[in-house]
This record gives sequence, structure tokens and C-alpha cells, in this order.
Amino acid sequence: MVDSLVQTTDAVSPRDGWRYWKDTVLAAMDCQNLDHGAPFGARRSVTSVAGGIILDTASSPLSVHRSARGLARDYIDFVALTVFVEGHGLGDPRDSGGTALSTGEIALCDLARPHRATGLTRYRELRLYMPRAAFSARIGPIDDLLDLRIPAAAPLAALFTRYFRGLCDLLPTLSRQDADAGVDGVAHLLSALVAPRTGIRHDGGEQASGGAMLRLAESHIAAMLGDPAFDGAALMRAIGVSRSNLYRVFAGRGGVAAAIRDARLDRARQRLASPADRHLTLVQIAYRCGFEDYSTFVRAFRRRFDTTPRDCRRS
Repeated sequence: MVDSLVQTTDAVSPRDGWRYWKDTVLAAMDCQNLDHGAPFGARRSVTSVAGGIILDTASSPLSVHRSARGLARDYIDFVALTVFVEGHGLGDPRDSGGTALSTGEIALCDLARPHRATGLTRYRELRLYMPRAAFSARIGPIDDLLDLRIPAAAPLAALFTRYFRGLCDLLPTLSRQDADAGVDGVAHLLSALVAPRTGIRHDGGEQASGGAMLRLAESHIAAMLGDPAFDGAALMRAIGVSRSNLYRVFAGRGGVAAAIRDARLDRARQRLASPADRHLTLVQIAYRCGFEDYSTFVRAFRRRFDTTPRDCRRS
């Protein structure tokens, strides 16, 4: 499974919660507790993935400030994508006063510049830190996007938030490969969200929407293929597209069900060849790749690879 660092105030007394959080998790920031009348509580998970770092934070109201002095001490060359999935606050990517961020609204911040962030209520905030070079290549130049606020009602915004939140909820159960695939889907959705501002079409002309939808669907399949109940209907609901559009983009791959089955078989073959999975039985690998019936798995594996799972492992 993917490794996450979990930081929480649960292990300290309520009266010491703020001091603990300020002196450990927020030690590199100037910070302020905004609700002195109530015990402070917070929890954060930090997960490193191929595309960057995911932070999932639930906290009492607070404000944090990254000053020029702090940046000079420990420079961080990342771009942060931020969305409040519960509660609301302020975002201030230019350290100049701040603008309101409501639930479901999406904002970007250059972490190499002084900036502020505030949770005005108890909140849950999701962040993806992407290296600057990767962000520029996948999304666009951050200098053109600093003031961008994508409202919750914007096209694709609700889908983005639902997908990102679902990925964060699933992280404790995902392998590193599945988590990386899920983050790739987040990046694809973000590129589509900011395209009207950047003018960048990552897939070219009229094919952009279909190509982005296909890659998003593939990323979600990779993240969910261990769930035996996952099927075309679940994929359609997860990425928020119509049945006709989903089946259109998979027409060249034999359909959605065939694409999910083949992804499961490909993952099974990878795990059969992996020294890290030598302790697993063939039945366990089949089950972890979404096959409930082992004989069905063996037949499908033979049809796809012209060999059996047992012989594949031996080779």
C-alpha cells in the first residue's frame, strides 16, 4: 500500500492541541489560531506520489503565512492546487490581502513566493503539490494562473472535486501504482479546467475532450481495478460522463468492460512477475486484481497472454 505520514492532535490533551500543531506541523510557518474559545484539533495526512505530494488536512480555524524570510531559509519550488471540500476560508497567493474561497472552489498558489492561507471555519482542505517543471509541462505557466479562482459551479469543477476527494479517501487502500494513476487523473482534469485561461490544448484540436476523457477514465480504472464490483456503470458515475460518451472513447478497445478486464489482467501479470508479491498465492493475486472467481481469471489470462498464471510466475 502507499505510505502516508499522518499527523494529528489526538495524542495530546485538548489544551495542548494548538501548541503541538504550531510547533510541529506548522513550525516553518507564521501561524495564528483563529478560535481561542474552543479546543484546537487537527489531522493531516501527507502522501508522496509520482506526480507530487498530496496533503489532506482537517483542522480548526487557523491562518498560516509563508514569509520571504521563511522562503529564503527552506525554498520550496512547488505549485499547490487547493480545494476546500468542507468549510471555507481565504486564499492569498500574492500575500496581498486574500480572497474568499468557498467549498468546492479551486485555487492555485506558487509556494516559492510569500503567501497566506486561512481556514475561517472548521474545514477539510485537499492540496496537491506539483514540482514547478511538471506543472508547467502538464498545466501551464503558474505566473499566468496565480489569480485564477475556479468557482464550484464551473464546468468540470464538481467532477474535479469529487474525483480528488474520492482519491484522497481511497489513498490508505491503494498501492503506489494505483495512487500514481489517480494523481495522473487529477492532473488531466486540472489541465482541462485551466485550458480556457492558458489556451493550451494538450491533446490537439477537436480531439482534446475525448483524449482527456480517455486518460481520466484509464487513471480511474487503474485506481479502482482491485474492487470486484467496479464496472462500466461505476466508472461512468465516478468521472461524471454520459454512457454514450464513455463507450465512444472506448470503442477502439473493445468496450468499457473489456478495457477494465484487460487492465486487471495486465496488473495481475505485473504482480506475478514482481518479487515483492512472491509471498502471495495465485488466488490472492487474482482477487487483489478484481477477479472473484479464480477459474474465470485463469481462462481470461490464457486468452490474453497465451500462458497460465502459474507458468507466468515460473518464467
